[in-house]
Amino acid sequence: DAGRAPPRGPVETTLASLWARLLGTPAISRDDNFFTLGGDSLLATKLIAAIQRELSAPVSLRHLLGAPTLAELAALVEIRSPAGDPELVDEGVV
Repeated sequence: DAGRAPPRGPVETTLASLWARLLGTPAISRDDNFFTLGGDSLLATKLIAAIQRELSAPVSLRHLLGAPTLAELAALVEIRSPAGDPELVDEGVV
């Protein structure tokens, strides 16, 4: 449907693939919320580890809670990736 915008760009596409694998959901839209789709604390921990491994972005559970949609999380990952601003890296990274 028109309200289901597909992922845009490489970070959103990678995150959508991770979400699909963890959540068992074949199609992820930009506005989907990880927790609404069935994500729980265990899956969130697995997602954070996968993001750190595959995208080299230091994100934490707190970040995911604050940016639970695919588009929001992708924007955060882009900022926190090694190519982003190193001043934004903070304590509490999983």
